[in-house]
Amino acid sequence: MVLSCSNGDFDPNANAILLTGTDVNPVVTFPVDDTPSTYYVSSSTAHKVDEKVTVSYGFDNDAVETYNDLNGTTYFPVPDGAVKLLDTQDVIEAGKASSTGIRVQLVSTENWVDGRSYVIPVSIKSVTGGDLTVLNPSKTILLRVSRKMSFSSLDVGNANLYSTYDWIRSEGKEAMPLPKYTCEIKVFLTEDAPARIRRLCNWGGVGQNMLRFGEEGTHRNALQWVCPADKIVSKTLFAPNKWYTVSLTFDGSTYAMYVDGVKEGELSASAEFAFSFFEIGMSWTTYTSTQMTRGRIAEVKLWDRALVSSQIQMGMCGIDPTTAKGLVGYWKMNEGTGAVFHDTSGNGLDMNWADTWREPTDGNFVKYDKSTYVSWIKDVYNTCNQ
Repeated sequence: MVLSCSNGDFDPNANAILLTGTDVNPVVTFPVDDTPSTYYVSSSTAHKVDEKVTVSYGFDNDAVETYNDLNGTTYFPVPDGAVKLLDTQDVIEAGKASSTGIRVQLVSTENWVDGRSYVIPVSIKSVTGGDLTVLNPSKTILLRVSRKMSFSSLDVGNANLYSTYDWIRSEGKEAMPLPKYTCEIKVFLTEDAPARIRRLCNWGGVGQNMLRFGEEGTHRNALQWVCPADKIVSKTLFAPNKWYTVSLTFDGSTYAMYVDGVKEGELSASAEFAFSFFEIGMSWTTYTSTQMTRGRIAEVKLWDRALVSSQIQMGMCGIDPTTAKGLVGYWKMNEGTGAVFHDTSGNGLDMNWADTWREPTDGNFVKYDKSTYVSWIKDVYNTCNQ
């Protein structure tokens, strides 16, 4: 359970009541394909009750703020008027340990902000009969609304696309030191375990955060992170035709790799990193084709802090950059047209693929217009349940 018990006067021998399921996790997924959509909520007791119990319910938006403060998340209560309780009371009959349930109906998702994770906070407001103690840490359930979202993605299965956008060379900007950081990318492979190394991308500068598949000595579908200090290899083997969210964090002393918000490996070490360029594929010398990655990318992010699992999982379909703390750059890679990858963080770090740099020979940087090789994909695979 995420919320800790804070009721020091609770008698463990007393009969307690809570919202069903909140003893495991107060956040429960509410899948929504269309509106109106209904979810059933019920209460449970530790022991069967001796008499009929009436339970009253209501919304509690303050509980969302409390949960965010305790867990470092940024859930939002659904907007006013978007949800209603079709029932405000239910009962636990004598001899039972669970209630009949109430209906929570989501009536609209119009004008919701893309990238925000919305929850419906339903709380026990009062209990009549049964001499029950309300278990405070479990009196509220947060129904996280999960909507299916469609998106465009960048096709990286063309070696001619591979190059680097360098803010120093193209715009005269200075490298950005990041004592702590998180690099994130969504990746989709269309080829299964070819007999070659496949380089995906690199958040580079002083030090690097480079991702590649199939480094010698590892499985061809294992992902290797070359970080400023050393290397970490994923436990997950990346299957084709499936989206994965890769998150690379450094908190000042530990590097950690996450896949879909689950920690895959970590390394205690420290080295300098200063961000100045983003590279797609392997753009150095003649390796563009021999280390080609057939697949797609989307949702590229860079933060100036180390995210934790709960924060990563909230943003796997996208984030609201206006409320994201510590966001350095956010390239959704979903433009669908053109060759500029727009930075939606507000920090002005757009990438124009007509103005890229690569090394056709070692140490010889040459400017390349790669705009004609930018290709976008939107199909049945490009969906995410936010």
